[in-house]
Amino acid sequence: MNYSESDLQPLPDHVEFVRSRPEMFLPYGHASNGSLLGVMVDQIVTITGARTAAFRIDEWWGIACVTDWIPETNQKALSDYFQSMTACPEWAVNSVRFEIVLYAFTEDLTTITQRESTLIKGTMPDMEIITKAKQIGDNWRRMLLFR
Repeated sequence: MNYSESDLQPLPDHVEFVRSRPEMFLPYGHASNGSLLGVMVDQIVTITGARTAAFRIDEWWGIACVTDWIPETNQKALSDYFQSMTACPEWAVNSVRFEIVLYAFTEDLTTITQRESTLIKGTMPDMEIITKAKQIGDNWRRMLLFR
């Protein structure tokens, strides 16, 4: 069978695409905070090879890594990692970075570095939660909190 350029269909909004096909992105095809945490940790460790911690504080789930796994570049804004499909060949052939899956299936999502806290989606954790999360260790470079 031959295909032409007119046969190609653009992807809908990337986040909606992920939400509409959970079986492509999630173990067992459904989102639970535990499975989201596990897959994200797997990807971070694969990308960085660095010490990574998974934790839970009240209703918030968190990940902290001693290496910042989200590269700062002039070509891609931080929000793009969470709202668009970004290739992740380090993890697996034809895979995408998992940040978009977190964005698609969580209500609240924040990323924290040593310099700043950035609300990605929903509501920022209370300062008490952020303070407890920062006590996970003193060598971390990036942290995610979600629920």
